[in-house]
Amino acid sequence: MTIELQQTLQKRLDESNANKEAQLAEIRELNSRLQNKLKKIPRRPRETVKELDDRAEALEHKRTVTSISLAEERQILKEINGIKKAKIQAEDFNKMEEEIQVMKKLLSIRRDILNETFTGTDEIQTALEKVKLANKLECGTDELSKKEMVCPNAKLGTVIGKNGSMIKKIQDTCKVSITVDKFTNKITIAGSEVSIERATKEIDLIIRSEEEKIELEKLLLNYLTSKYVNVIQQLRGEYTRSFVDVQRRDGKLSVQGSPEEVAEIKAKIFDIRIVSKKRLLAGRQVNVIVGKKGTTIERLCTEHMIPIEFSKDNDIETHAVFTGPPALVEAAMSEVEKLINDNREVEAIVNISPIKKNILLAEGGLHIKALQAKVVESFPDGNCYVFIKKDFVAKDRPELVVKSKRLLVSEALQFVIDILKEFDELIVECTVDPYVIPRIIGKGGETIKKITGGKPVFFRSGQMLWSAFLWCNIYRRVRLYKEASR
Repeated sequence: MTIELQQTLQKRLDESNANKEAQLAEIRELNSRLQNKLKKIPRRPRETVKELDDRAEALEHKRTVTSISLAEERQILKEINGIKKAKIQAEDFNKMEEEIQVMKKLLSIRRDILNETFTGTDEIQTALEKVKLANKLECGTDELSKKEMVCPNAKLGTVIGKNGSMIKKIQDTCKVSITVDKFTNKITIAGSEVSIERATKEIDLIIRSEEEKIELEKLLLNYLTSKYVNVIQQLRGEYTRSFVDVQRRDGKLSVQGSPEEVAEIKAKIFDIRIVSKKRLLAGRQVNVIVGKKGTTIERLCTEHMIPIEFSKDNDIETHAVFTGPPALVEAAMSEVEKLINDNREVEAIVNISPIKKNILLAEGGLHIKALQAKVVESFPDGNCYVFIKKDFVAKDRPELVVKSKRLLVSEALQFVIDILKEFDELIVECTVDPYVIPRIIGKGGETIKKITGGKPVFFRSGQMLWSAFLWCNIYRRVRLYKEASR
């Protein structure tokens, strides 16, 4: 119903404004014509038309009745002629004066009508604003009322808020309209009685509010100001009528609100028990905690809601510093320990034969480098490394070492064992007569180099070994050479 009324009033207001503009235009045009008339009107004559007629009649009577000389008669006729000219001017003035008076009267009437239009427009505007306010505040026009209250000058800024934020918040929350007179410190609240009562209580709470600034201990300050800690945000959400903030630069907690809420907020903050624990880091452990581009430490801090920082003592020892409530600190440290343990580099050993060791290290370590590349490709985050242990005491029992993160070492070891099994299948052994071996080798190894194309061949108790990829090219040559030797 109020929406339809608002639309009707808006239409009437538009019509009234249009009518007002038309009347203003008419008045301006009429006033312009009046000003032009006033510019053209001659000066007011010194004698009226009647006075001129009377004077002319007296002169004429004197000329016709009395005995006068010819010169006197001529003078009288001259005066009568002058009177006639003055009479014409007086009549023109009187005519223009009458027209001007008519225009002034008409202008006065138009202005009276315009004033009535202005009054009607103001009434419509007032009614429309009232209906709009009722619609905005979700109440009927008959429910609207007003209340005034005086605010202490010291609290007026707090009631208004930054850029009017507090007033707007109260208006939106309580469904009222609030205006503030900064000169008289009067606050006018419009709305339904229930809404006005709610708004009055809100404003009264602000007026009664108190502000405290409390200096915090360093540990508590560092914890509360960390971007991973949402204690202040939670308090703001819980105590929406109060202001809570903490600044690292001045080391103080600022609380503003009703005395009851201020006491509760302070109690909750100072009930938080904060501890700080260090964990010594060695080697790559810092990198393990930080992670690639800081992703790991960001995740740890976010999940456990505590700050984790690094400190260096005497430029030698590096510590991870955990600051927060004991339970959260313990949980974060446990996860870091697991993370470090999982990423600790350990070694696993595979026993290989001396001949396999020689093959892996041959040609500048070509085969072991290929093995290393395959392991790295399969475990890119495992920090894997494969090498043959240098042990001159047990050189007849060579060991292939697989170094990796503890979490992945078993998988990496099995992967290497599987590759070595495939490698075994690529090794070809053939038995030859020991007396033929020198002939196969040739002077300075010249013959064997021709057969193998410069590739290495290994001898073991009268046997030759080479990789399968060489076998296709050299088997036929060895067989032909043996036949030729016989």
